[in-house]
Amino acid sequence: KSDGTDIAWGTDSGGKVLGYNHLSTTAATDCSAFADFTTIGSFALSYTPTASNSKLLFMAMLQITVRAVNSSYYGNMEIRFKHGSHGTSEAISIYQGPGSGASTAHTWPITYISQFDAQDANARDFEVEIHNASMTGGNNNGHLYLNEYSGRSSMQVMEISA
Repeated sequence: KSDGTDIAWGTDSGGKVLGYNHLSTTAATDCSAFADFTTIGSFALSYTPTASNSKLLFMAMLQITVRAVNSSYYGNMEIRFKHGSHGTSEAISIYQGPGSGASTAHTWPITYISQFDAQDANARDFEVEIHNASMTGGNNNGHLYLNEYSGRSSMQVMEISA
């Protein structure tokens, strides 16, 4: 310090990174026919915690395109993130109102970040589930895509000491 006194450093309270894994994809996936929540099979990340009392920081960034079928219909999708048998996140809803046909589309980078307890040291898979909420009575009223326009989607998990 400028007054000549020593700076006292605190004790380490944890927060060290114990492990990390990531996955990135540019593969385009048409999710339009997903009437129920459906896992995108090629977009799953595996991680095994090193300690049951650690924290897991999960981060995902998705390039999502929602397009109405025509000027009478809507594009509406829900996304949720699953982490093994330990649970599923709340759904994130994305909505595209009617426009001038299938040429009206919106692409968003969707970012999701969540922290939770590891609970155990068993391997788990982190997955993305997508649901076409526009489907009513089997009608596909919205077109939904992951990475449609040369997008890149990614997932990361970081384990942090408690």
